[in-house]
Amino acid sequence: MKAYFERQISWRGMIIPVWLVVWMILCQFIPDSISFLLLVLWMLLFYKMDTFVDDTHVKIVFGLGLYTKKIPLADIRSVSCVDIKYRWYLGSGIKIGVSKSLYWAKNTDVVELKLKGSKRVIQIGSKDVEQLKQAIEARL
Repeated sequence: MKAYFERQISWRGMIIPVWLVVWMILCQFIPDSISFLLLVLWMLLFYKMDTFVDDTHVKIVFGLGLYTKKIPLADIRSVSCVDIKYRWYLGSGIKIGVSKSLYWAKNTDVVELKLKGSKRVIQIGSKDVEQLKQAIEARL
């Protein structure tokens, strides 16, 4: 049973690639057909982000579902809201670092999940961070 669901549409994830492809076509860096295919692929992969919380997992799905991240609730040590907003120029989508991963579609605050047995932190962007935090905590 789904306890929480949120869909965020990433307009920035669609507009910026369009301008990039137009620029590449005008500068003749790559042929028009390849540019168009890259643009369509990008839009299908990152035009939206769905966040689900059910009885066993937190699940993040981008675009048509080619990229899906499942986090078992049993692996979560703590949940907190982070009151910072990432800058628009950082883009949207998936940012994976050494000790932190960020999944987001818009300039939103994030819910931070600390995992058991590691220093790994996963941040999930949400329009309503309190509701997402409560949905996760209720199932821990």
